[in-house]
Amino acid sequence: GMRKGQEESIIICFFNLPNMDIYTILYYVFVFLVGLIYPAYKSLEVISPKTTPNSEDYNQWVFYWFIFIAFEYLFDFVQFIPLMGLVHCLVIAFLVLPKFRGSSKISKYLSDEEKMRAMGDKVKTKIANVTAGKKEEKTD
Repeated sequence: GMRKGQEESIIICFFNLPNMDIYTILYYVFVFLVGLIYPAYKSLEVISPKTTPNSEDYNQWVFYWFIFIAFEYLFDFVQFIPLMGLVHCLVIAFLVLPKFRGSSKISKYLSDEEKMRAMGDKVKTKIANVTAGKKEEKTD
């Protein structure tokens, strides 16, 4: 479901429509249609009985919702930054639109165990280097 703040913002947005500029209206329409309605439709389409659970489309849309929810929470903290609405729309477009299939690409990347293990090893090495550097500085 929606968070309390989202429900209030949708209600305020609807009643405040005459006072909004065209860019704000287009932003809300884009996020609603491209960020929610289209993905919901595609998600329902891929969970139909004729779709296999391991299909690429299935993984894309399941993963999309995880990314979308995380991004929406993050957006709550950074929405005051100028042009963040544009960034919000670009991220949604990258994740959703068939030309980019961003959520599918991210899903494939994160499900590749070798890449994830290599990334984990790099992070461990960097943490060890930083920690070792700080210990050396303290002993000098």
